[in-house]
Amino acid sequence: MAKLLCSSTGRHRLLALATLLLVQFMTGMAAAAKKAEPVIGDIDQPMQFAIVRSNNSGCEPICPQWIWARGAIEPGTPAVFKRFLKKVGKLKLPVVLSSPGGDIDAALAMGRMIRERNLDTGVGTAYLTGCPAGERDCFAKQKQAGVYFGVIIANNVYCNSACPLVLAGGVRRFASGWAYVGVHQITTTYTRERIFYREKYKIVRGKKRVTEKRIVGRKTLGSYQSTKLPKATERKVQAYLKEMGIARSYLATAQGTPAADMRKLDQSEMLGMNLVTGDASVGELARGGLCDALPLAGNCVDISGRGGAAEAVSFLPRPATGQTSEPMRFIVVQADKSGCDARCPAWISAEGRVDDKTPALLDETLKSLGGRKLPLVVSSTGGNLDAALRLGRAIRMSGLVVVVGRTDVVDCGSDGRGCASKPAGNARYRGGASSRSAVCTAECTILLASGIQRLAGQFSAIGWKGAPTAEQIETHFKEMGVNPRFLSEGPWELLDERGQWRLFRMNLLTATLGVEAVVEGRECKGQPAPNLCYTPPT
Repeated sequence: MAKLLCSSTGRHRLLALATLLLVQFMTGMAAAAKKAEPVIGDIDQPMQFAIVRSNNSGCEPICPQWIWARGAIEPGTPAVFKRFLKKVGKLKLPVVLSSPGGDIDAALAMGRMIRERNLDTGVGTAYLTGCPAGERDCFAKQKQAGVYFGVIIANNVYCNSACPLVLAGGVRRFASGWAYVGVHQITTTYTRERIFYREKYKIVRGKKRVTEKRIVGRKTLGSYQSTKLPKATERKVQAYLKEMGIARSYLATAQGTPAADMRKLDQSEMLGMNLVTGDASVGELARGGLCDALPLAGNCVDISGRGGAAEAVSFLPRPATGQTSEPMRFIVVQADKSGCDARCPAWISAEGRVDDKTPALLDETLKSLGGRKLPLVVSSTGGNLDAALRLGRAIRMSGLVVVVGRTDVVDCGSDGRGCASKPAGNARYRGGASSRSAVCTAECTILLASGIQRLAGQFSAIGWKGAPTAEQIETHFKEMGVNPRFLSEGPWELLDERGQWRLFRMNLLTATLGVEAVVEGRECKGQPAPNLCYTPPT
C-alpha cells in the first residue's frame, strides 16, 4: 500500500551586501583593469580561482605565486575550491580574497580547507600585467599553462559578509587598512516545501512496518527571512571562530550591525579580534625580495628546473618586463601617442644591471642628445656598487630627473632584445612607460636617490635587499639629501599610496607621482615646451 506524506524543510544563508569602493589611481585605470581581468568573472558572480605569479622582473626564475579567489561564495564553492586545490598540488600558495560574501556554511568549509593545508590568506585582488599590448592569445596561453602574471592590489578592495570567515582560515591573515572588511547580521532564509513521499509498508501481526520510502515530488510553499540567529547556527560559528583563534567579539560585532547595513572593521578592531595577524598588507605575500633569502617562502616557485621551493611549473610564458638581468642599456624613447607629432614627450630608458661600462654608456647617450636633459626612466635590480656610485654622481651632475618605470618599445619585441642591436641615443624609438612591474632594488636605489627630482608610482617595487655593507652607500644618500633610514627598512613590497608617502617623507621621492605623469605629454602643448618634449634625431 502506498501513502503520500508531506513535511517542511529550511536552511540559512548569509546574505551579502556589496559595498565597493572604487578609487582610480590614474587616468584609464578602470579600463585597463577591465581589459586585464578576462579570466575572473564579475565580483557578484560565483567565486572563481586562478593562480597568479608575480610579474616583478627582478625575481625570475624564482618568484612568488598566489591563489586569486574572486566572487560570491555559493553552496557549491567549496567543491570547486577543493578541485582547484588538487590542481595546485603540494604548493603552499596563499589565498588572496575579494568577495561580497555569500553562504555561511560554504565559507566555514573553505576556511577549514585553508587551515588544513596551512595556507595564508589576505584581502586583495590581482592586476594581470603579463600581456603586452597587441599580443594575441596571450591570456589564452597563460590559461593553458595554468598560471597568469600580475601584481597584488591591496587597496580599495573588499571582503564582506561571509568572506571574513574565509579570511579567518589563514595561518597568517593580512588586510590593509585601505581594504574594506565588512560584517553584518547573519540572515537566515527559511523555505517551506511540501515534500511528497511514496511509502510501501506491510502489516505484520497487526503492526505497520515500512519497507520502502522515497521522495516523489516537491512543491515550494514560500519563504521568509529572519535576522534572529538560531542557537544551532550561533554555536556552529562560535566553534569555528574558536578553532581558528578568532575572538568571540567578532560575532557580537557582526550581529550588532543590521543586515541591510555593513560595518567596516578598522585595523585596530581586526587586530583586537585576531582577524588579522599583523598590520602588514596582503602585498607582503608577494613583495619584492621575498624569494631572495633562504629558506624560501612556501609560495616561491622555481621554473628553472633546479628544484626550488615545492614544485617547478612545467611551462610559463615570460612576462614582457625588460631584461633587468642583462647589462644596463640606454635608449631614447618618444611616447607613441597619436596627435602629438614631433612634440611628444621623450625619455631615456635605462633597464638592466649596472656594470663597469654603464657610466660610460650613459655619458655617450647624454652627448648624443646635444645638451637636452631628458628624464631617466629606470628599472633595475642593481649591480656593481662602485659603478652605481659613479653613475649616481654623474646623474646628479647632469641634473637629471630619475623615475622608476618600465619602458615598452614598440619595435623591440616583447622581450626588449630587438633594441640591443640598434645604436643607443641616436635611433628614434617609440613606446610607452609604466610603473607597474618596474623594479628598483639594491644599487638601483643609488641612482634613484641621485636624481634632482625622484618619482615612483604605485605597483613598482623599490627597496634595499638586506643590510648595506659599505659605508659609502649611507654617505651617498646623505649627500643626495635622502634619509639613509630607507636602507634599513627594506625589502619593500610593491608600492601603494602609503608606501609612496613613506618614501616621500624620507625624501627618496620628491613627489608621489609615477612615470605615467611624466610621459602623459600635456606639457608639450604649451609654449615654451619643456626639455622632455623632444624628438630624437632619426
